[in-house]
Amino acid sequence: MWLATGSKQNIKTRLLEPLARRKIILYPDKREYEDWRSKVDLLKKSGLKVEVRDILEGLPLKPGADLVDYYISSLH
Repeated sequence: MWLATGSKQNIKTRLLEPLARRKIILYPDKREYEDWRSKVDLLKKSGLKVEVRDILEGLPLKPGADLVDYYISSLH
């Protein structure tokens, strides 16, 4: 299942609790990995099974680009 957070401000324990039984993998926007990683550390302390991936960091995308931007660019 793929869900968008809407913004990094929505990465909160209370908003992710309905997914507590699932493994959650976050793919932050380019150049946001470090910030999201610190948020993940707090989420793990609350018992959520969450991790963050940095796959967009090594790609030739503009800062702030997300998975959808990468997908669209790969179509061309």
